[in-house]
Amino acid sequence: MKILITGAEGQLGTALQKIYAGTDEEILVWGKSELDVTNHARIQERVRETDPDVIINCAGFHMVEAAEADIEIAYRGNAFGPGWLSHAAKEVNATMVHLGTDYIFDGTKPEGYTEADLPCPLNVHGASKLAGEHLVVMANPKSYILRTSWVFGSAQSAQKKNFVLRMLEKAKSGEQIRVVADQYGSPTYAPDLANIIRSILEKKIPFGLYHATNSGSCSWYEFTQKIFALCGIAVPVTPMTTAESGTKVRRPQYSILKNTRLPELGIPPLRSWEEALADYIQHEIKN
Repeated sequence: MKILITGAEGQLGTALQKIYAGTDEEILVWGKSELDVTNHARIQERVRETDPDVIINCAGFHMVEAAEADIEIAYRGNAFGPGWLSHAAKEVNATMVHLGTDYIFDGTKPEGYTEADLPCPLNVHGASKLAGEHLVVMANPKSYILRTSWVFGSAQSAQKKNFVLRMLEKAKSGEQIRVVADQYGSPTYAPDLANIIRSILEKKIPFGLYHATNSGSCSWYEFTQKIFALCGIAVPVTPMTTAESGTKVRRPQYSILKNTRLPELGIPPLRSWEEALADYIQHEIKN
């Protein structure tokens, strides 16, 4: 099987490469320099040339604040680009795997959201990602939409700093650390998510929409406290509200994704986010 990974320099793209290393699968890895997913003509050309069996799209425009300032770029990266990629996949009879986000929900359900809940995005990032889900499925019925959240893990690109690394840098520099305590989600370890994708493709479960995060949930403040505890760092962390953070973008208070469909199809729930975070810190940061 020939698998094409777009956005390959990011956390999930990097994890997928490691997961498939040494297997019999042929892996094609494309970062932005190899394929800009907002270039329609180039997408069609490259996909026809390579003729993959599966396309895993990890690319997108992930900057929430910047999306509000440039709606066109957000939609090209999160909606039109994935739609074009999915259409190109259909032309070569390839399966499409596209990553969605928790930000498609309005965050009013403290218990979290299942795949059956109605999306209601609060900002441009969420709206563009939701549009991308629809365009991907409309373009290619052989599609998996995997919604995930708060991803952390190693990335090939030094510019791609996850929340864990940013907090550790703040602690190292002696910067005052204030973290939002009224937004809740499910931190997700990129290698665990990569393993889910591999299981989905190997088991050939029905195409459709699935939530895929590590188990459990926390606030950004609780996440930060756990990071420092696992690293043995004693630094004060001050909780603050979203309003106090200075953001001008509306964000969901509760964007917890409940993973209901995958276990029904024989794919066990992922381990807790605490276990995954401990694994990441022990094997990828401390080493």
